[in-house]
Amino acid sequence: MKLFKTYLLKRSSMLTMKMVKKCPNVLYNAAYLYLAVLTVNMANANESYRPDTGKLVTKAAQSKDLYVEPDFNFQTLKTYTLELSVNNQAGQPAQGSILRIYSTDDGLAAQRSLLGIVRTDQYGSVYQTIELSQSVKQVLLELNSQSHDNQVLINLKEQEYISYVFEVD
Repeated sequence: MKLFKTYLLKRSSMLTMKMVKKCPNVLYNAAYLYLAVLTVNMANANESYRPDTGKLVTKAAQSKDLYVEPDFNFQTLKTYTLELSVNNQAGQPAQGSILRIYSTDDGLAAQRSLLGIVRTDQYGSVYQTIELSQSVKQVLLELNSQSHDNQVLINLKEQEYISYVFEVD
């Protein structure tokens, strides 16, 4: 099928060029070009995305030997905007506070993986974009402080922002 499409595409472009030289009638050339494109599109419509059964049971030697579902999404990362603030008891920004970002499945401190460490700026804020695996469903934000408000669990379902304000003692 691929060879047929290539043949049609080459043949239609050769014929189109010949027709343009011989017959400068724009309407005629446009109609011919439309038919050539329609022919190629019909060849595309007949193409099947069903896997070759041999490709499903044999080891692939080249990338063209692989079978991938048509709706497969190759993107494995998702971008989030991280917007965090840390304020002290007086409501003033806590400059230089250290925050750790963990991925966790169940929210338990023992079942977590460190994703990154960030530090607040002179305004007590962190504002940046981060990329996380789409498999990460929750993040645990942990402030390096003995405050009662030093951890928060954030569910990432359908979110683009990770935002929280820490109030420290």
